[in-house]
Amino acid sequence: MPRIIKDGGIVDDSARIIEIDEDTPIHSSLQQSVFLPLSRWLVMQSGMEITEGQKLAGVWFDGDADIAALIDHLDRLPAIAIRFNSFQDGTGFSLGALLRESHGYGGELRAFGQLIADQAPQLRRCGFNAIALQPGESLETAMSMLEGMNLSYQGSIYSPRTPFKFRFSSASNSVNKT
Repeated sequence: MPRIIKDGGIVDDSARIIEIDEDTPIHSSLQQSVFLPLSRWLVMQSGMEITEGQKLAGVWFDGDADIAALIDHLDRLPAIAIRFNSFQDGTGFSLGALLRESHGYGGELRAFGQLIADQAPQLRRCGFNAIALQPGESLETAMSMLEGMNLSYQGSIYSPRTPFKFRFSSASNSVNKT
């Protein structure tokens, strides 16, 4: 079973990301959670087409996708996976931050595709709580990078207060006490 980083730990990944178009039937013998392509899910508009024994894990799309049609359905999706087609393409980072910051998405936000361990801290800062690295990349290396990067000079989804703002508020509090 594949393994991913999820919510601060390395776990087995029971969900499968499937690539099918709007006309292809979903294979009825598939007995695990699935991520459907956004285009297919929008055609379905619900999990009705998924057979018994299958479970909709969520939807997936490329980092450069137009998500306007998805915004009204965010509360119905337990997970969203964004595919990075190149480790050099930053659009998926922006899309993850947009889903968390501007649209308040609170479910699992997964990054997958051409990702390297070095990108794990930036993915977390943009709101991703699940990361599936490309084959050959070390999940342990990515975890050590996540554990070692607790402070940043820029705010993020998980830590909006920068060291400057922290120091400024600490200095203000000490001035007010005197």
